[in-house]
Amino acid sequence: MKRFLLPFILLLLVDCTALFLIISRNSPYTPSGEISIRIVGSTLLLLLLGLSVIFGLLLYFAHGFFSKPDSSRRILRISLRRGFLLAFFVIALLIFQLVGIIQILNIILLIAVLASLELYFNSRSLLMKEPDDSSRTPGQNRSDTDKEHVG
Repeated sequence: MKRFLLPFILLLLVDCTALFLIISRNSPYTPSGEISIRIVGSTLLLLLLGLSVIFGLLLYFAHGFFSKPDSSRRILRISLRRGFLLAFFVIALLIFQLVGIIQILNIILLIAVLASLELYFNSRSLLMKEPDDSSRTPGQNRSDTDKEHVG
């Protein structure tokens, strides 16, 4: 197992423990019968964090299983970003259900916004990507290729 995955696994264990304690020891209702925003909000935030790490690690391992090896940390960053967007989608659906406004148009709009965010970050990472050494000719140094990509 990669060494840089250990903090994420520990974060997931702490998050799951805190989520279990909040769900098992607190009622989402106040004594007057209303829903407690503090408890529901903290539960949703912990659920967002936990789902982000779970989806991110699943996407990271799926990428390693289905494609050739690449920069592990870069793939982990991309997988965690996509995991966060997927977890945000799930949490937004839960909030829509809680408020009672879940409709097909709201779901389509949410998918469109999250897909456009992913496209933005994906195109941004492609622009910032370091050029390969294979694109240089044998007599060309790094500063010559950097000048070509800047202009």
